[in-house]
Amino acid sequence: MRSLLPALLLLLNVVPAAVLAAAGVATVVEGEVELVRGDEVFRLEPGVTVDESDLVRTGADARAQLEMDDGTLLDVGAQSS
Repeated sequence: MRSLLPALLLLLNVVPAAVLAAAGVATVVEGEVELVRGDEVFRLEPGVTVDESDLVRTGADARAQLEMDDGTLLDVGAQSS
């Protein structure tokens, strides 16, 4: 059993990082744009990574562009969530 402990500890440290890998990055942010991650809300800024489970919420006259890991550009218009 002792020989399995180091492998199990390594697996527990690697799996969460893989599961929470970034899906993309904010490239353009104009106006009031929020990133909702779990129970926390942040102001989205260019260069911030976005995870698959995150929510991007835009206010009136706001927009954001996200570049996904596969190169797809996603435009989020005003008053979206």
